[in-house]
Amino acid sequence: MKLHLPVPLHKALLACFAVVSSITLGATVVISERYSVSADAEENTITIDYANPETTIPHANGTLQLTPVTSENKGVSLKLNNTGLGDGKTYTLATGVTRFEDAEGNAITLDSSNNAISNYFDTTQPGSGFWADAILQLSNDGTLQLVRHSEPVKDAVTVTTRQTGDVDYQYYEGVRFADIEYTTSSSDAEGGAIYGDRYSTITLSNNGSVVFAGNTASSTGYYADAYGGAIYGFSDSTIMLSNNGSVTFSGNSASGSDSSAYGGAIYGGSYSTITLSNNGSVVFEGNTASTTGSYAYGSAIYGGSYSTITLSNNGSVTFSGNTASGSNSVYGGAIYGSTITLSNNESVTFSENTASSSSSSAYGGAIYGGSYSTITLSNNGSVTFSGNTATCSPYSAYGGAIYGLNSSTITLSNNGSVTFSGNTATSSSSSASGGAIYTNGNLSIQNNDSVEFYQNAEVKGGVYRLRSIYAGGSGDVISLSAAAGKNITFRDAVYIASGSTVNLNADYGNVKQQGDIVFTGKYTETHLNELLEAAGAGRTAT
Repeated sequence: MKLHLPVPLHKALLACFAVVSSITLGATVVISERYSVSADAEENTITIDYANPETTIPHANGTLQLTPVTSENKGVSLKLNNTGLGDGKTYTLATGVTRFEDAEGNAITLDSSNNAISNYFDTTQPGSGFWADAILQLSNDGTLQLVRHSEPVKDAVTVTTRQTGDVDYQYYEGVRFADIEYTTSSSDAEGGAIYGDRYSTITLSNNGSVVFAGNTASSTGYYADAYGGAIYGFSDSTIMLSNNGSVTFSGNSASGSDSSAYGGAIYGGSYSTITLSNNGSVVFEGNTASTTGSYAYGSAIYGGSYSTITLSNNGSVTFSGNTASGSNSVYGGAIYGSTITLSNNESVTFSENTASSSSSSAYGGAIYGGSYSTITLSNNGSVTFSGNTATCSPYSAYGGAIYGLNSSTITLSNNGSVTFSGNTATSSSSSASGGAIYTNGNLSIQNNDSVEFYQNAEVKGGVYRLRSIYAGGSGDVISLSAAAGKNITFRDAVYIASGSTVNLNADYGNVKQQGDIVFTGKYTETHLNELLEAAGAGRTAT
């Protein structure tokens, strides 16, 4: 170890990297000729630099103590050079460090667990960057830790054959499952790219990128179902994608002919656990669950009874252009589940997802929750539902964006901005209820920075009605509240069935709710005419 420090610190650090060292301004530390740490007295920064990609580093743990400096208590700014792409998350700073920066001066901050850099990856130098050999952590006492895993980073890999049993892909520059097709004519089709049996564990973690693209589970047999276009986990299985630079599911499909289709991208059976956490970004786009002869469920993710679906602590989370379609009833244009949680993500977006039935009913253009289900979106940076659709012919459509069945609980709380716009429930001749949200249980929208509903519509037989929420169960509890200085604005109507309880601005925990709840028809004519024009209806509204 090369050390360039004042004498006392030099003696303290000379033994090995696993000691705790105090970095003062003007000092430089070189760790195994690969990572160097330096401090600049003029700029008041500490810099960690990637030094030598050819050097092999012994696998060990170590800590570096960051000491707050300057009499003005400005703290320390830590600059990370040559670390490549960040994970995109926004965090809370810990004691003694006021700012993190990448090589371009962009701010990097810490999460509630004080994990700073787990997926920083230099795409120009495969296998380099902190992600390659270490997780950089900052503890509550201001200790910076380089915690190294014991396995070297592997090259990028493309998988073109179906995997079965327990599956474990870790520490790859990139993992791609592409164009794998599993087709049967006499039995169920289960897992286009990965098949996991009961109690199986499917893990993809600590990789640069993870991609599932164009994988298919297809059944052409009579009464033979299709499950999981990309990943299938039987009951009691665990499916986990965590600490990756990015995760993408694109163009995967579960397809049936005279049968049902479940989970265009991911299928988890009863009592399964599906978790996507601490990834830089998560994208589900253009996945399909489709059948010409029966039911369709969850074009992106399907979770069976008593399953849990969790997306947490990611950067951006996006569900876009996913479609569940069938001739019978269709449930969940993007997600179908019983316990669905999206929390602590930088942003959450559901756009242009569709649940479409050609001869029966459609439920939940983006999300479907069954009886006694819980659908929770909390502590996210922003939440957006736009252009999602539940559509059917000739029967009923419920919940253009979200549908909650009997005794379900839908909660949106402690998020940044929340927007529902342009979502529709459309029926050719029967009933259409809940342009944005349909609930037959409890609904809570509380303590978000801002909430806005606009241009959400129920369309029945060519008749357009701007209505965002339809709460149809007697005995439901609807809670709408905003903190002081915040607001909830409805530019669409809200329907609440007789016998339900409505709480407006009730206290939320220890937070006094004194914000504005606004119902306005100011833009009704404009929004209706935009809908009519987009639909080619050939008429206008006044």
